[in-house]
Amino acid sequence: GYTGVIQGHPIEIASIKSLQKMSVTMQNNNRFGQRTINLSSSP
Repeated sequence: GYTGVIQGHPIEIASIKSLQKMSVTMQNNNRFGQRTINLSSSP
């Protein structure tokens, strides 16, 4: 499967969303003002 942590722009996020069988957890970190996306996919 695919596992990763990505911090990036909405364009990158949109590309990731195109993947199938994917679980996305989005957290908004107010301290750093960044979005952290945890991706995990089972085969």
